Amino acid sequence: MLPPTDEPYQVAQTQPVDAVWHAVLQIIEPNTAASKETAGHYVHHRPILTKAMQDGTAITYTHAALREPSYRVDLEFWGGEARSCCPPNPPHPGK
Repeated sequence: MLPPTDEPYQVAQTQPVDAVWHAVLQIIEPNTAASKETAGHYVHHRPILTKAMQDGTAITYTHAALREPSYRVDLEFWGGEARSCCPPNPPHPGK
């Protein structure tokens, strides 16, 4: 279940995935290369807490987005509710 293609949405992570994401962010060169390979550009860490994360919609879209290109979704890590490592609308440096 993905939203209509013209409707933007946020993918979300669970707490275990967020912990790994933060560890990976600290390994700059491989993280930059992986970001460019998978997303086409560097993926910045701009944590937010959206309504979709709070109501569970974001994790549903995330699971669907991960399955779309036939990625294996390991529910040991991806099962559960979406989490943000920050409070709603945290300040972003430089903005």
